[in-house]
Amino acid sequence: MKCCLLLVSADIVFIVKDKPHAWFRREGVDLIHSTTISLCHALIGCTVEIHTLDDRVLHIPITDIVQ
Repeated sequence: MKCCLLLVSADIVFIVKDKPHAWFRREGVDLIHSTTISLCHALIGCTVEIHTLDDRVLHIPITDIVQ
């Protein structure tokens, strides 16, 4: 008795769901990070350290008055 295998090509669909993160939230394709700075730093400027998902540290200069 011969056995025949029927091979059918098909697409695979993945459904990806985001998990909440402690430092970032997603808005569309953007990752948003919020932090609190003092009024003095908001008025005169400062540098904010942001730790990225790939373990880098970004130093973001705040030079404009923020609200």
